[in-house]
Amino acid sequence: MKRFLLSFLSIVLVLSCRPSVTLGDNGTAYAEWFALTDDAVIIISPNDGSRDTVTVTEAFSRFVCMSSTHVAALDQIDADSCVCGVSGLRYISNPRIRQSSMVAEVGDLDYERVISLSADILCVSGSAREDYHRLDDFGVKVVEIYDYMEKHPLARAEYIRLFGALTGRRAYADSVFNAIRENYESLCIRALMSSNRPSVLVNAPYRDAWYVPGEDSYFSHLIRDAGAFVAGSRPGVNSSVMTVEKAFTLSESADFWIHPGWASSLDELRSENPLFPSFAVLTRGKVFNNTKVVNNSGGNDYYESGAMRPDLVLHDLVTIFHPGLIPNGDDSERNPDIDSTLSVSALETSSPEGAAREHQSLARDENASRQISACKDEKNVDRSGLHYYIELQ
Repeated sequence: MKRFLLSFLSIVLVLSCRPSVTLGDNGTAYAEWFALTDDAVIIISPNDGSRDTVTVTEAFSRFVCMSSTHVAALDQIDADSCVCGVSGLRYISNPRIRQSSMVAEVGDLDYERVISLSADILCVSGSAREDYHRLDDFGVKVVEIYDYMEKHPLARAEYIRLFGALTGRRAYADSVFNAIRENYESLCIRALMSSNRPSVLVNAPYRDAWYVPGEDSYFSHLIRDAGAFVAGSRPGVNSSVMTVEKAFTLSESADFWIHPGWASSLDELRSENPLFPSFAVLTRGKVFNNTKVVNNSGGNDYYESGAMRPDLVLHDLVTIFHPGLIPNGDDSERNPDIDSTLSVSALETSSPEGAAREHQSLARDENASRQISACKDEKNVDRSGLHYYIELQ
């Protein structure tokens, strides 16, 4: 009987946690705001539903990225060497990009600088200003990316596939995304096997307003899939606002507090508001912040690579909320099994220029490569088992 119940529970968990991975009419599994066809990427505006078709007859190879998440997506498919410009280097976490002499800053948008970089594509976060499209006359395709509008963590990660299509690395990008998806779903199922559903206090006051993510928001999805719930969350996607006094009441029953602003210690957190020392969660529960990988300028890798690796974020949250549920040393969710033979497509190497670009990608600066490897290794051997989070002491 026990085996039957466990088997039945496993089936229920799989069905409840795991949406269908069948590609929809848009050619995507989770993402709402782009579509894929055999030879094009179609950007769908969440504002009015309009569509912009980007035909890919030849792989784009010179990217100017106005968001660090675009850099992260390219990095996931080993195409960050295609980045020739970013809006600002100091907030980028990727060490190869930060230290490369071949990547320029374009600020809010320096048109002359973009043109001088011989860029062939400009990736903009959200709706582009009308004047951005002046670059079309100089052979620079302006593409609006709405990854931040996606509600499901795997929907944001699926933008790896969008950049795979733009760079001619579709097969490899599909392999990367599918590995991340499988890791995420495996962790989700593990978390749901726990009978414990901790209450989680989220965020801290910002200019006297304490924002609580809605039940259908991106972050609430992560918390729910980690086997917990956001204290005070309301139905819908949009955040609601609560007072510090309301948060104080919620703290009475909260098991954890995460994302408490920029506080790096419990003493620092207590000093930020007269009520905080009285928060019960500080003594009964644990406080964690997503500031483990932050550069000297404040660039936070949680918002960069974490957007493309929700499986690693979920790994952290499950480890925090359900200690012992993931065995020590279990790296199955950290290092996805990706078919590296798919990294170079026929489109990339169909011309001498494409082959040269791939050769340059494989022959990256040795010092930068070592630093990237060291950064990844440091995450994987950390004794806490956490990638993006630290526990405040």
